[in-house]
Amino acid sequence: MTSDWTSHAIAAEDAVAAVTSGARVFVHGAAATHSARSIIAEINEQMPRTLGNTLVPFTRINAFIHTNRPLNGHAPEPATTVEDAIGNHVASLVPDGATLQMGIGGIPDAVLRRLFDKQDLGIHTEMFSDGVVDLVQAGVITNRLKHVHPGRSVTSHITLV
Repeated sequence: MTSDWTSHAIAAEDAVAAVTSGARVFVHGAAATHSARSIIAEINEQMPRTLGNTLVPFTRINAFIHTNRPLNGHAPEPATTVEDAIGNHVASLVPDGATLQMGIGGIPDAVLRRLFDKQDLGIHTEMFSDGVVDLVQAGVITNRLKHVHPGRSVTSHITLV
């Protein structure tokens, strides 16, 4: 895929003058960034730096603006009784050491809220929401037992609240 230009909100540069795609880590975005003739960037101080195929040398950016604003996000809706019931059932099927493929929405959030009694879970998914962050901070998600990319959460989309 080749384009004349692409525009992205990206994370601030690091010590080696590289920026990252931040929370916009996805396959077609990386392809556009790497193949575009020109890159127009919003360098947002609040965009998190990310690992993986997200580095863009600052010299590749043709025009930019510095900002310091919150990232777009959405507030989760309160769980319905059906979502809670499904969350209870699915969480009961997740063994310690499982690698999770999550989505976003009421049902994945209901499942995530019920996994705090698990150990050494892993993440290998396209999308996830804040419930994964809560489980990482609680020490539930360690990625220690994953067979593919052990020790790392693998994702390409993040939904911010």
